[in-house]
Amino acid sequence: MTHRSVGHWTLIPELCHYAPGSPPEDGRYEIGLIDGRFVFVIRWTKDGAPQTASFSAPADGSEEPSDLPGLTHFTVSAPDPSTLDSAAFAGQTRRAWARRRVSQDGTLLSVYMENPGPEGPQRIYQVYRRS
Repeated sequence: MTHRSVGHWTLIPELCHYAPGSPPEDGRYEIGLIDGRFVFVIRWTKDGAPQTASFSAPADGSEEPSDLPGLTHFTVSAPDPSTLDSAAFAGQTRRAWARRRVSQDGTLLSVYMENPGPEGPQRIYQVYRRS
């Protein structure tokens, strides 16, 4: 299995939208596919502070246990060769969801995320350029 999202991506902050909030100053997104698992490494700088998040999950959409507080498991699925979806759950309740989509020419990656927040859902739209 191959997927068009695999590679290194650089954030284009001026094309991002955060509701509420503002995008990070910079960011990098690495997506790999190793032994049937998608591997994600995300690095960004927000308000001058570097941040990192990473996770991996089976490419077939099966549940992957989570050791993050408040979450029991997450899933990653590839509905087509240009789209990756992921979701994080607390039991049967979906707590976060993201869709990644590669442009037709393969140069851009859009990421839409929806996460719960104290004032309602936080919606994030990011655009990355292949690096």
